Amino acid sequence: MENAVDALKIAFAVMVFILALSVAIIMFSQLNQVSQVVLASSDVTQFYEYTTATAEQSSRIVGLETIIPTLYKYYKENYTVIFLKENGEPLPLYESQTDRNLWGTGTDNNRTK
Repeated sequence: MENAVDALKIAFAVMVFILALSVAIIMFSQLNQVSQVVLASSDVTQFYEYTTATAEQSSRIVGLETIIPTLYKYYKENYTVIFLKENGEPLPLYESQTDRNLWGTGTDNNRTK
């Protein structure tokens, strides 16, 4: 008889453990849903209005916090980005303070393209 009582105690403990585990999983899934809603509502890019205007018609001043992630995304998606001066001449990707005559003449040493 004592074995039956011990078995019932163990079964009850397992049921309580399963119930507690289920409640924890439900709470974490609801927490995930709430956090996604909060993050979506605080995303400023959700409220951007994109236009199909050309560069002459409109302009937007952005900082590095916008440019760097955009360039990284374009790199992963195999886009080409060309920076232009106001007169339409392309800007070099980077500048060096070294003497260009010391760079060499090979195609892999052409740093201006």
